[in-house]
Amino acid sequence: MSFVVVDALDSARAVVQRLHAAGEPVVALWTPACHDNAARQELAASCPGLVQHDWSRAAEHELLNRLGDRVALADSYPGLRWVTRWNDRVLARKGRDAAVGAERWLDKLVFDLLLRQRLPQLALGVEPLPRRGPLPAGHLVRKRVSRGDGSACWPEVLAEQPDFQRESYCSHPFQPGQSFFCNGVHFADGIAVTDTWRCLDKAFGVRHLLCGVSPLLPASADHAQIVEAVAQAADALALPPGPFHAEGVLCAGAGIRLLKLLPKLGGFPLPALCARMGCADQPTVTAQGWLSNFAARPVLAQPTRFASDFSFPIGRDGRVQALNGIEQLEDMPSFSQYLHRCRPGDLVSATVDELARPIVMLLEHDDPMQLERDVESCVRRLEQGIYVLE
Repeated sequence: MSFVVVDALDSARAVVQRLHAAGEPVVALWTPACHDNAARQELAASCPGLVQHDWSRAAEHELLNRLGDRVALADSYPGLRWVTRWNDRVLARKGRDAAVGAERWLDKLVFDLLLRQRLPQLALGVEPLPRRGPLPAGHLVRKRVSRGDGSACWPEVLAEQPDFQRESYCSHPFQPGQSFFCNGVHFADGIAVTDTWRCLDKAFGVRHLLCGVSPLLPASADHAQIVEAVAQAADALALPPGPFHAEGVLCAGAGIRLLKLLPKLGGFPLPALCARMGCADQPTVTAQGWLSNFAARPVLAQPTRFASDFSFPIGRDGRVQALNGIEQLEDMPSFSQYLHRCRPGDLVSATVDELARPIVMLLEHDDPMQLERDVESCVRRLEQGIYVLE
């Protein structure tokens, strides 16, 4: 029996569908954070006979007793605590160090402390905020436990909120370089990396926002360096078998620093971009690994084309009067479609996280260099200004 903890739905749904298609008995366990009945009905329609449960303490106790020695998996932060509690029990029975439970994955401060003890060359130097007084200059401030909402900001954001809870935040020195995402699956003989991405993040006012991702080529030196660092951390921190999502920075001339290594599926739109590129996607490799008890890494298909998403954050609330340069962006060789688009006359809200953007584009092309040129065109348009507000 397989159990998939479902919240964000997109990645977990793909794993459930693949396991169900392979004849594997599967249970979808929904976290309290997800109340999307339409999503449940859609998942049930695509998987006849699928068993679905709402998470509760009683349901957790019953399901833990039925899991045996199989690891569980999640696609979300709320589901990660449940999954980690179970997976650490499995690791302990197999004689592996379970470190300090879910906090080593969820809490950036705890994660960085463990890295400093075991792999100091990969640590970012995350610190708790001072209990009182000025916030650290030159640092990025983040929530210690995030929810995938893009919490990074400069200290000035929180300085304007005197009632914010300092103990819930941490900071680290800003590292010049290239931030990245890395997704894959941990097998008994090592990690299989399905996709790595250059993060297109920009300082936007007093916030540090992710605008999109662009694929790193599997043959590139950056990709190889990231894979090596993540493999070292997976071994040092007893990463359980199953999917993982890592985030970090390729520092200019100073190696790699890791911010996160989470035993969870990467979120939207990364699996969808992999499907566009024709390469192995994380949900598929996860389901294959599950069916083989994650015994050995498979040979992964490489991309045959290249895809990226790019979003355009906005600095203030208002009504859209015009969109500067939108026709030129639509004429780019790699422009494919809009994932979301506002239009003149629409009311828009200032961007404060990664969850809502007025314009999001899908870019794809056979030539990775053309894709990169078009991504840079989007960056320049963002810097020059695309929104005209009344």
